Amino acid sequence: MKNRLILLIVAMMLPGSTACQKKNPVEPDTGSFFSSKRVIKTALADYGHHSLDANYKTFISNNFDYIISGDRQLDFAFYKNINSDIVIFCYFNSYLHALDQPAPASERAYLHDLSNPANKNAPTKRLGRFFENDFYYAMNPGSSEWQAHSLKQINNILNNGFDGVHIDDVFSHLMHEDHFGAGQPMVIGRPDNYSEFSTVPAWYDAQQSHTDWKAYLAFLKQNIAEKIIFNGVNDLAENLQPINPSYHPINYLDVTDGSVHEGFVYNGKWVANPDDGFWGDEYWEAIVDQLIKIPADKIHGVVSYGDANYWKSRIYSFASFLIGYDPDRTVAFSYTANEFTLTYLPEWSLNIGAPVESFSSVLEYKDSGINIFSRKFENALVLVNPYSAATREIAVDAGYYLLKKSGDVNIKTIDGRIKVAIGENDQLKFEPVSSVQLQGYSAVILMKNNPISKRN
Repeated sequence: MKNRLILLIVAMMLPGSTACQKKNPVEPDTGSFFSSKRVIKTALADYGHHSLDANYKTFISNNFDYIISGDRQLDFAFYKNINSDIVIFCYFNSYLHALDQPAPASERAYLHDLSNPANKNAPTKRLGRFFENDFYYAMNPGSSEWQAHSLKQINNILNNGFDGVHIDDVFSHLMHEDHFGAGQPMVIGRPDNYSEFSTVPAWYDAQQSHTDWKAYLAFLKQNIAEKIIFNGVNDLAENLQPINPSYHPINYLDVTDGSVHEGFVYNGKWVANPDDGFWGDEYWEAIVDQLIKIPADKIHGVVSYGDANYWKSRIYSFASFLIGYDPDRTVAFSYTANEFTLTYLPEWSLNIGAPVESFSSVLEYKDSGINIFSRKFENALVLVNPYSAATREIAVDAGYYLLKKSGDVNIKTIDGRIKVAIGENDQLKFEPVSSVQLQGYSAVILMKNNPISKRN
């Protein structure tokens, strides 16, 4: 951590101080602050949007750099004709994907219940779980039988024209606790030869799991010409002191082309109270530091889950991304309500400009004494308070305008399933300020001259 001279000071708020004196509002100049190119890269998890009409597909082509698609018959030509640079990954779940072919016959392809020491030499029960009304066995990523089976399935999908494959649910241990929903009732009619699981079994060997997963991904990479990215690096933040750093899934980048961090700094998808979805404190530091340290030759996407009109989570997620953003690396941002929501928010089009400062560690963006992370861009100043405690009031130099929400994003439902939340520039407003306050788990973006880049 080091002190930095930035356009940010702590206001002492003494009577008569310039920090307390209100300045006359100055209307921002909106005449010529539009650009045809977005500053940041964006990603879309397209699990069902293929049924949208041509207008929405055109919007996706013009406004997203990456698509992860569950539609194996995607109309690639449509997207590529509009945006030849768009990269489209097929979705594949290495544990749970519905099989196109009969499942492997060999028991070596499955994970088995080793909770009974007597079964370790000759396990009989496969691990399995009902999930969303379907039954799945847990496959063994280290087995040559399952690796060959996965490769055949993935190649069949890639032959349709995808640029690469996204391997979902890659973890350094067997499964996240509650990944399938702890306490989910047993389902009548389940197979007899299986052992139900919803939490990480204590007997499961983490080192072996890591070795198996890395071998699985390495095997796929050796046999697939297209790009391979995986979802699972979020284990870093959920285990601030992981089982062993050597076993952390970030190491899977050695044998893949990139990664996805699902949940990022806000995950309102699995909580009843939206205010409980914020990731902060050391957890936030670990997440953003990981973003900063993603190698330059790797693709990395982050996605926060939240209501399109919950401003606090929107700006917290986006500002946190900007702290770790690097225009010279391939990092992409996404914020969505769930996997069947097409979301594009107007702040993604802000012409923040290039970073004025870049550091190799998240703590170098932390301002000593006030527990605020800040970063300057050519046209913006980003401030994040990832801690539970509120800060003192912070004074900023003249010429900055506080980004605020002026209206709700219109959310439409299409085909009874797909929600479309596309924000407009006039749903943002910019207020001249001389100081700002950051409450716990919050962020602000301050803009110069109200610049917004143009969207097609």
